[in-house]
Amino acid sequence: MLARAPFVRPDGLRAGTFHARDGLLDPYGVARALELQARAAGVRIACHAEVRAIRRTRDGFVIEHTRGVERAHVVVNAAGADAREVAAMLGVDVPVEPVRRNLAFAPAPPGEPIPMCVDLDTGVLVRRERAGGYVIAYSNPDDPPGRDTSVDPRFFEELAARVGNRFPFLEELPIDRARSWAGLYPETPDHHAIVGHAPGVPGFVLCVGFGGHGVMHAPAAGRAVAELLTLGRSETFDLHPLRPERFAEGDLVVEAAVL
Repeated sequence: MLARAPFVRPDGLRAGTFHARDGLLDPYGVARALELQARAAGVRIACHAEVRAIRRTRDGFVIEHTRGVERAHVVVNAAGADAREVAAMLGVDVPVEPVRRNLAFAPAPPGEPIPMCVDLDTGVLVRRERAGGYVIAYSNPDDPPGRDTSVDPRFFEELAARVGNRFPFLEELPIDRARSWAGLYPETPDHHAIVGHAPGVPGFVLCVGFGGHGVMHAPAAGRAVAELLTLGRSETFDLHPLRPERFAEGDLVVEAAVL
């Protein structure tokens, strides 16, 4: 592991993990590619159309939004941080809360690619940007839900207290606060996604609560939902651990490594 990441502080290190198929992706590029493929297949995408109401009808649903009205036999809730509000329009309680996550940027000259490295003792992660510099993150598990997307000033202090544990070279780099940013993770109580039919509302499918994994899990989640809609079940994946009912059943496997 140290051969791949020689900058990691080895003191007290017992083990590390690496997967040769791991990699980096451009979220905007992935979203744009999926958009182009969808449009080529005849999909109509309505941007800047905020959903105001969803009503059940005898044969499906009516969706009212700021650009008009849609009618559909099936509705998929993939509303990210707004998943709970969208589900509530149909009387469904979905345990997804928006939680702010912060990222710091440390300018540096371009260099050889490195694996994205995560210190599981502190929760700090780092990756090098292709154009130069490092993106550094830390998620405080005590951060409350909310919709504030400004960078939390306390984040820099919390990061500074932890980054040297495994990445002491970062202590020497300045943080460019103007190029740091924050966004919202749609978090569930066990930090795993919810994928499946909403209990009690036929035709309403949930694909929500992916935390920070959304763009990475999107292709698999899309296939799973497509199979639910066309086959009535997912044949590619076992969705039982992600079923919406698991919260009421108390059958949770909590993910401790929230990045």
